[in-house]
Amino acid sequence: MGKTLFRAIAKGLLGRFLAYISLALGFWLLFQGFQSGNLSARIPFGLAGAASILIGMYLICLLYTSDAA
Repeated sequence: MGKTLFRAIAKGLLGRFLAYISLALGFWLLFQGFQSGNLSARIPFGLAGAASILIGMYLICLLYTSDAA
């Protein structure tokens, strides 16, 4: 019972929390990239933001498809 309870909590609450944090971090990084003054600082922020958003979207899709099954 302990393993299944922990697995359900990890997939449910913690998984969604990590996915939403990843999305928020990604959009914040993109915002910082657009607000930055020079081009050399914009590119790493943009790439990191885009990667974080994609990871967050993947986590959300992974969690929602595992709930449906």
